[in-house]
Amino acid sequence: MTKRKLFGTALLVLTAFIWGLGFPMQSMALAHVGAATLTCVRNVIAGFFLLLLIPIFDKINKEGGRRLFLRTEKGFRLGFTKRELTGGVLCGLLLGTATTLQQLGLATDETDSGKAAFITALYMVIVPLLGMLRKHFPTRRVFVGVALAVMGSYFLTANVVFTGNGIGGVFSSLFHSGFTFAYGDLMVLLCAFVFALHVFVIDLFSENTDGVRMSCIQFFVASLITLPFMLIVEDVTLFALLDAALPILYLGIFSSGVAYTGQIIGQKYVEVTVATLILSLESVFGALGGAVLLNETKTPLQLFGCAVVFGAVVLVQLPTKSKK
Repeated sequence: MTKRKLFGTALLVLTAFIWGLGFPMQSMALAHVGAATLTCVRNVIAGFFLLLLIPIFDKINKEGGRRLFLRTEKGFRLGFTKRELTGGVLCGLLLGTATTLQQLGLATDETDSGKAAFITALYMVIVPLLGMLRKHFPTRRVFVGVALAVMGSYFLTANVVFTGNGIGGVFSSLFHSGFTFAYGDLMVLLCAFVFALHVFVIDLFSENTDGVRMSCIQFFVASLITLPFMLIVEDVTLFALLDAALPILYLGIFSSGVAYTGQIIGQKYVEVTVATLILSLESVFGALGGAVLLNETKTPLQLFGCAVVFGAVVLVQLPTKSKK
């Protein structure tokens, strides 16, 4: 593994870890504010957070001529390239749409968080198919890893209860819970497709762009998408925002500002399907974070699901024999 790939892998693991801890933080915030309010506010916080970081990174990287504001004959303009603006706008549209679709699904009675988490995880299957459009054909090992990760996500989120004995009872229990498909599930499935497109677009634009700048733009665009839902559907109060201030700040600065930027930078050095598998560790870290922060208990089968997802990520990272 090259140093760049190792760096990209480490960033993606850190991203998955931050996102995982974001699940219990999101639960704490949603106890005080609505879903659209949370999504809009955290994206605004993330956007301004990265605006503050851009001059610092420009100074550290010593990039000649790169400034947050550039002087022109007509005044000043933002120091973003056309590629960064285009990629940021597209990523923001997809990120805001995916988040909104997910919240619409979770707002229905027939789609609980565990079911939504499993359906959303199906983007791991969609990303390799989209990658084939760019003639990026995953290896057999990656396909096996994707299948294992989807299976592990099911064990982790389906909340299966054993109803019989022996091997037959085990298989009966896995599918006895009546996994129906309703309107809310359709919204979450559409969310999975949009998240897959989000990963795909990042793969298209991550080369020759400043990841911090592109990520900054995507947050402001995503906040504009969710702003109408916040103002029309939900009742926003200052007291509610103050009660949820700590989890909102975590979600805005770390889950959005740091993690999504880490995803954009990490995908520069890691093949897109492998990157998706690494990001699937989010569900594992989310389960562990819920157990630590919210005292949520996990069944042996859910812990087995964590192990399967982790094993799938390790599998695709193992070195391969070079062909003669």
